[in-house]
Amino acid sequence: MAADRAAVRGTVVALTADPVREIREALAAELAGCETLDAEILFSIIAADDDIAGRFIAATAALDRSRMLSILKVGDELRQCALAGRPDLSADIVAQIIAAGCEAAVAVLIDNCRVPLQADDFKRIYRRFVNSPAIIDRLLAVEEIPAEIRLIEVRRSAQRMHQLLRERRWMLAAEAEDIVNETEERTLLRILLEVEEQALERLIAFMSSRDMLTPSIMLRAACSGYIMIVEHALAWLAAMPVKRLKGLSGARSGPSLKAVHASAGIPDDCFPVMRAAFAVAAEAQAESAWPNEEQFGRRVVETILTRQEGIGAQQSAEMLDLVGQFADDRTRALANRLKGSLAEVA
Repeated sequence: MAADRAAVRGTVVALTADPVREIREALAAELAGCETLDAEILFSIIAADDDIAGRFIAATAALDRSRMLSILKVGDELRQCALAGRPDLSADIVAQIIAAGCEAAVAVLIDNCRVPLQADDFKRIYRRFVNSPAIIDRLLAVEEIPAEIRLIEVRRSAQRMHQLLRERRWMLAAEAEDIVNETEERTLLRILLEVEEQALERLIAFMSSRDMLTPSIMLRAACSGYIMIVEHALAWLAAMPVKRLKGLSGARSGPSLKAVHASAGIPDDCFPVMRAAFAVAAEAQAESAWPNEEQFGRRVVETILTRQEGIGAQQSAEMLDLVGQFADDRTRALANRLKGSLAEVA
């Protein structure tokens, strides 16, 4: 029996190198369905014609973990890509492809919808290929990638744009800085708006660790009506439970909110605008529909002008100046126009 198997094995190995291509191709197709296959036969097929080997690697049932690792270790780009496209990759094989596979194989792995990647897989890919535009574009096209990756890419894109503007002097420096900063902050907010509330605390903490959780982005969120983001940001910076902060904002407790702002390290001149935004939010909670960005911003302007006791024209103008910097375009135009009128009065 063993002698017969040895004789047959020798014949099959010889056929894998047969001078007639059709024979080599037919043999590989026939053997692809075998769950058990002699290693010499398997690797003879894999080492032969590129196109035949690629199809065989993608389809053969005889690849166990050790054989997959061998292909990954010594295989060229075509063979690694064929392996990365298989539907039966285990977690450790996925990890090995991410850690040691060529860029093309990792790209195939990202596109392999039959092998769902985990959050840690995406993060490892990002860390390894952070300077590869092709891989980054592929990652950003995947809906399931961790939001942290999107946040970092927004920051990196803004930094690259700042550098280009400075090097090429496309615009006045101050104007360019403002445009890039606003685009960055609005994009960051859109990312935060797309996640569930339970993920916000994690992302807010991540942004804080990367110096992305600035008073500027918090004011922009407040003027736009994104109060949930503001609540989570204030709670994180003030080291207090977000539920407690929600109770304070819902009750519109001015002194308590001011203490939270001080604890969070937010500049004093931001507080009146934040307080106005919280007042609008408390009213909106009882309404059938939450106001859109423009509606919310206009109501913040109205609150500044009509509902803030003990505030003179000069301070109201300063508050409107902040709203003009961080609200949507139409609210900005309104705030700037009213600010001019208040300046005349003052």
